[in-house]
Formats: sequence, structure tokens, C-alpha cells
Amino acid sequence: MSEDEDPSSWLVSYGATAEVIADNLSDLHQLAGKLDEAEGVCFRDAFCMPPLEAITRGNHETPGVIKNQRRSCPEEAGHEEERRASCAADGEEQSRSNHKNEAVYLVGHSLGLQPRETSTLVQAELKKWANVGVNGHFSGEFPWMPIDEFANPLAATVVGAKAEEVCMMNTLSVNLHLMFTTFYRPQAAGRYKIVYEEQAFPSDYFAFESQARLHDLDPSKALLALPPDPETDVVDEEALLELLRTDESIAVVCLGALQYYSGQLFDVERITRVAHENGVIALFDLAHAVGNVPLKLHDWNVDAACFCTYKYLNSGPGSIGGFFVHERHFKEGYDEGGPGAVPSQKRLLGWWAHDKSTRFEMKHELKAATGAQAFSLSNPGVLLMMCAIASLRVFDRTSMQRLRLRSERLTLFLWRILEGVLEQESQKFGASSKLFSIVTPAERGKRGSMLTIKFADGDLCRMVHGAIEKKGVVIDYRSPDALRITPVALYNTFGDLARFAEIFSEELAELAAP
Repeated sequence: MSEDEDPSSWLVSYGATAEVIADNLSDLHQLAGKLDEAEGVCFRDAFCMPPLEAITRGNHETPGVIKNQRRSCPEEAGHEEERRASCAADGEEQSRSNHKNEAVYLVGHSLGLQPRETSTLVQAELKKWANVGVNGHFSGEFPWMPIDEFANPLAATVVGAKAEEVCMMNTLSVNLHLMFTTFYRPQAAGRYKIVYEEQAFPSDYFAFESQARLHDLDPSKALLALPPDPETDVVDEEALLELLRTDESIAVVCLGALQYYSGQLFDVERITRVAHENGVIALFDLAHAVGNVPLKLHDWNVDAACFCTYKYLNSGPGSIGGFFVHERHFKEGYDEGGPGAVPSQKRLLGWWAHDKSTRFEMKHELKAATGAQAFSLSNPGVLLMMCAIASLRVFDRTSMQRLRLRSERLTLFLWRILEGVLEQESQKFGASSKLFSIVTPAERGKRGSMLTIKFADGDLCRMVHGAIEKKGVVIDYRSPDALRITPVALYNTFGDLARFAEIFSEELAELAAP
């Protein structure tokens, strides 16, 4: 199978037509099994899957161990052999039971699952700290002083960049502020506006607003929001491009490459090109794009971008962030002058921006590190870095292009399930009684793995969310009337979606009945 194959043709070749899916919502398991066997590429066994009992009982306070239930992934220090044996047994049990003892986890867009290697890597660094103390900076498989050198190249591959263009540190919002400190240079009589999508994640908006205020600008004038279409909830990309071409007061365009609410995937390459043609800096928030869709930040000439690692990069809640700066903004020494150079006074500096060869000489004269490292401030938290490395090593076993192919197949299968549910409900309640609509664009090139559905009745939406979670299906409720559902290519299966179809259609029918 080629990586550019139409996922619809692939599904149809195994009998998964829209009609078959719509007619068998309560019994798609055999078809799903055939698709999972044919697809082949899945790294589910590399992750700790939430036990069904933990979700259905609402037992969210006891990590790892559920009474009378197998251990999903032991976390107690000193139990490494037990953890290894348990995880190995889990893999065998999962193969036999077809994952029936596991919850259906379709919320990787909010928090990715824990890689099985995470505990091993973190425990090793805790043990090293206990045994050798400060000498851990220069010893072991992952010495702490150059720890970012293990993660940065892996992350660079995922975002389509050169290793020296990526740096793992801080969190997304902090890194976004750092990038604005460098690239947002408003001019009183010239370019000063920040263009963003109106439904931007709140932290992004607060960053934009505070950056405007730091420059003594009125946010109501400096921030230019792109409203979504009131009918579709997606942004008109052509209107954005026309705005970049005609409004000479725009300094920066900063978008979520993949919109967190609607699931709309923006054409980053095209937006960047038009921005540059018209003197605008192009920055991107990659929170919902990184690890989800293929990115080519270097080739697309993006100025800078920031990302988190707790969603599709599976590095844990509050995990370390990362950023990208294109190499054309680099210059040896980072002094003023020269094409594409970033003046030192336009960056916030810290000792980790100093070249590692002389960093510990503690001089007050900056010898800048190479590449994006020169934008860093302090040494990254080692335990957080190990969480990121554990996940990035899974990505390193495949490619974003192959994961994208799998993702498109899974998401199209989910799309057809949702369309089948809508058809089923219209037959029961009439065509005019549409219970929900799919907000995410239908065109596969304009979406990632997540689908958002918006209910006509917000109370019904909330009740459906609660009801299916009691049956072991974990998705995301967005007040007041939306659900977000994501089959993650690394660990979700067609079998997961078959179970979702059965439970979602049954609970919706029961709750929507007059």
C-alpha cells in the first residue's frame, strides 16, 4: 500500500463501505478485526491502556492498580522487574482478549497515553540521582548536562526540521512568549497587528493580549481575530490570505496549525508563503498538529513554532514543551547585522543559551550555542525530558507519513460511523430532527485525526458524554454542546471504533427518545 493511497478506496476494498457501516453500527466488530489485521501498523503494545474497570467505576484516583484487575502499568519505585513482567503479560493478554478489558480511549488530543517505557526511563534517572548525585550530569546512558541532545533530533524529525532548529524546554505558552519577544516588533506607524483565529486556545489569546500591552498597544486595535463561519465553525482560509495581502498593518500571523476546537487543518506552507510575500512574520502553535499530521517546518520556511508534548506526543500532563526557529534566523554569535540575524537584544537569554563547551566557565560574556539552543534559558527538567524521550522513541520506529496514512483510515471509518448514526436517528425522529452535526471539515487534507461533533441540544450532548463513559468510552466534552473524538494512529484500532459505534449509537438512541 502506498502512503498517498486514498483511505476511502482502502476501506472499500475490505468491505467497509459507508452503507455497510451505517447498517451495522451495533456489530462492526468482525469488520473492524479484518481492517486491523490488514492495516498491520499499530504500536498499541507500547502504551499503557486504561483498564475498562477504572473508567466504568469512575476510579480515577488510583493509578496503575485496580482491585481484582490486572496491573496496567505498575509505577512503584523498586518494582521494575514486576513492571516488566506485568507489561509483557499484558501484551499476551491483549492479543487473546482483543483488548476487551481495556477502555476505549479516544481522547489523545487532550492527553496522550503513557508509553510503557516511560516508567523505566524515569526510574533509571531517579536511581542515578540517588546513587551518584551531581555526577549524573556526566554519567549513564542519558547524562543530564547534554540531555536535550537526545530529545531534540527526535522531535525535529516529527516536525520536519533540522536538529539544530528545534529545542525542547519550558511549556508551550512560555515558549510562545519567548518567540514573540524576538519576532513581534510592532511599529507605531507601520505593522503592529497580530492575526489569530477567533477560537484560539485561551492561553494563546492571553499571550497575544499581554504582548500587545507590553508594547503599550491597545489589544482591541492590535489583535485581529479571524472569525469562523457561523454555519460551519471553520475559518475561511482564503479570507485569511486576502487579509495578509491587503492589510499593511499586520506584523505577525499566529495560528494553531490544527485548530483545537474544530479540528481544521490549516495550509501552513501556503499561509507562510503569502505572509512572507507581504512582509508578515509567520508563527504557529503546533499543539494539536505535532505527532498528529506530517509537518515540514524547515521546507515550508516557517519563522518559528511552538508545541507541547502531552497530547499526541504522549509525554504526560504538564510535560515539557518545544519550539522551532528556522535556520535563516541564525547567525554565529547572534550579533546584530547580517541577513536574517536576530539581534541579541531581541532575545531573552539564560545560561543554557551559552555554548556547552564553555558554559561551565561561568563567564559573563555570551558565546551563543548553535541554532535554536541559543534561544533557550535554563537546563530542562530531566524527568520531563525522559518522558518525552520515551514517546519520541516510539515515533522513531515509524514515520509521520505512515502514521498519517493509518490516521486517515481510522478517522474516515469514524466519520462513516457518525454519518451512520445520523442516518439511523433521522429514520427514527425525522430528517428535520438532526441531533448533531460534524464540525470538522470533510476534506481529509483539511483535518487531522480528531472529529468534533456539535449537538443541537447541549443537555443531550452532556448526558451522552456521561453515559458512554460509564460504558468505558473516553472522549472529550466541550461546554456547552460539543464532543471531540480522536482515534490516535499510534495506539487506537478499528476495534476501538467498533466498540465506540455500538455504545455511542445505543446510548444516543436511548437518551434522545421522546
